[in-house]
Amino acid sequence: MWLVGFVLNDVTEMFYLTRFGGADEGFQLRHSYASQWDRLLSKSAVVYQVQNIVREMKAKRKLGDDVRLGAIRQQALDVETLMKSPDQANVKIAWDIALADLQRIVDHCAERGVDVLVVAFPFAVQLSDPERLNAPQRVLANYTHARGIETLDLLPVLAEHMRVTGVTAQTLFIDHDHLTVEGHRLVASIVAPRIAAILAAPTEDSP
Repeated sequence: MWLVGFVLNDVTEMFYLTRFGGADEGFQLRHSYASQWDRLLSKSAVVYQVQNIVREMKAKRKLGDDVRLGAIRQQALDVETLMKSPDQANVKIAWDIALADLQRIVDHCAERGVDVLVVAFPFAVQLSDPERLNAPQRVLANYTHARGIETLDLLPVLAEHMRVTGVTAQTLFIDHDHLTVEGHRLVASIVAPRIAAILAAPTEDSP
């Protein structure tokens, strides 16, 4: 079976593209060539350096001098938009793209008889108010449930674990969306039984 980890920035990555007001044309466009001349230029060390300088200038203009820290802050702002403004036009378009990508993965597996489990990972900030900040999980759940796609939403499970044990989000996350060792251990204990149940379920071909 395939385990598909779905993180909120899988949707918000779209906001970095020029068509959503960002400064990036996207990986595929950056690595495609309109002509043989473009392909030859792409192999030029000078052109490569110039392209890097331009990209760095764009990044600094958008994110500040400390690009890495700015990117982290920008990511948090983008995900906040996802949580608090689910009806915003660019958010809806970004969701359409992300869900279409997810559907392609599911269809690919279905054609080969492979089970899929989509695991939705929250951002740490959502754990402070899971009922008010769960708009992204609702969008994903509405899509997957309507299509019979097995989905595990970790937000309510982790929030309940925090309520029962008294641990904080800092115990489970090292930053906005990456788990600590303890967070990984907890998520593994939640996901493993669900995988086992799917694998143990009878199939249409079962006697």
